[in-house]
Amino acid sequence: MVSIAANQKGVIQDLWIKHEDRIMTFSHHLTILIVNSQLIVNMQAVTVFHGGESFPEPFATVVRYMDVVNLDAFAVFRVGCVASGVNYKTKLYLSTSVSLGLICAVFFHRLTKVLYGGRV
Repeated sequence: MVSIAANQKGVIQDLWIKHEDRIMTFSHHLTILIVNSQLIVNMQAVTVFHGGESFPEPFATVVRYMDVVNLDAFAVFRVGCVASGVNYKTKLYLSTSVSLGLICAVFFHRLTKVLYGGRV
């Protein structure tokens, strides 16, 4: 929605042009923060999975709160509770095919816009 609003002439586009450097810097910093949070959360999960201890208590609480940025749809929706026979291989195939499908849909949408007119 933000990109649509920034492409329309008006107040929002003027603000975007005026503050584009700050917005892009903030976006890059936020991306780095989210990626590092995902690494830290998964590092603790792998350590516990291999039989090690989790982080000490103040840090373990912070890591539990950072688990929201992990972007694991199967942990959020609990597909294994609804459908039987869901294992790692099923989750891997499903997450890969859904991601690939979304990328293809966006690509073909952009391609039709370019070929048949309209703003991209």
